[in-house]
Amino acid sequence: MADPADDAIEALLGDGDPEARRSFWRRFGEVVKRAAVATGQGTAWLARAGYDHRHYLPAVINGAVGDTLARRGDRLAIPMAFRDERGDLAIEALDATLGAGAGHVAVFVHGLMADDVYWREPFGDGEGLGPRLAREVGVTPLYLRYNSGRHISENGRALAALLARLVEHHGDRIERLSLVGHSMGGLVARSAGHYGLEGGHAWVARMRAMVLLGAPHDGSYLEQLGHVTTFVLDAIPTLSTRIIARVADGRSDGIKDLRDGVLVDEDWQDPGAARLGRRARRPVALLPGVDYHVVAGALGDDFDGLIASYLGDGLVGTRSALGPHVMCRVFPGKGHLALVGDPEVQA
Repeated sequence: MADPADDAIEALLGDGDPEARRSFWRRFGEVVKRAAVATGQGTAWLARAGYDHRHYLPAVINGAVGDTLARRGDRLAIPMAFRDERGDLAIEALDATLGAGAGHVAVFVHGLMADDVYWREPFGDGEGLGPRLAREVGVTPLYLRYNSGRHISENGRALAALLARLVEHHGDRIERLSLVGHSMGGLVARSAGHYGLEGGHAWVARMRAMVLLGAPHDGSYLEQLGHVTTFVLDAIPTLSTRIIARVADGRSDGIKDLRDGVLVDEDWQDPGAARLGRRARRPVALLPGVDYHVVAGALGDDFDGLIASYLGDGLVGTRSALGPHVMCRVFPGKGHLALVGDPEVQA
């Protein structure tokens, strides 16, 4: 027998109406409903940034429901690609960017509901991390954009494949390679390392460093709270609470993966992945010969305390951000976004 909660949500969202799917504004309404109950920092960033940062809108939409957009083949789904100020860059068209010999290439991987721009133009004043590293260290930055609503492991596989193509076409210009990931981007970078090593990709041998800024290696407390709330609401035998639970459960695969920081397909494909409580995760080894630099923020000065271990930079607790314990550093008084653009962190 049909579930009344499912029927109510279907009627509300119009999932079965082909005409509704063809209407941009109808689909945008669906996105807003889902985004309202998802991990909402992307929407908050957009509201604060205003018109000048309207480019975040596609990133926010993809972070909220990008998995659904990708499955439908919707044109709003963001394809993974390197980018500059003009748009996506084909691998074959990177000659000008890499020059005669880039030497050390750093690939920057953004977080949930973000895009490539904040590596060049961080919120607030100051120089972007990419341009600063290019100026001071001489690295050649490549900025990635991807659909953050997809599973972390799906994006990890895609990044591994993209890096394989990069080295295949431009290997004579790239001596060293580093990955710099913020928030979810740090997990995507680690997942890419896993699949690159597993697949015997040539780019792995050129890896020198992986910089992980505020990455929730042990999971995000916000998504853990959201999962518990959804589970409890769905267990209450009333139509209204079950409708809320089903809508809340519509948050994207990428957001759900943040609950435990899962990096490989098997973790989310496990039949028990949606159960209440912690998931058993497959271990993901560090890449041999690669230096790992793990950076965490803490809103207060007491970064060793219980509150900081859970709240950390406001989105990721310090305990989670300091996952693989290799060259770790905590910056007191720094929020989640400050880890990207703050001069003290960059130094």
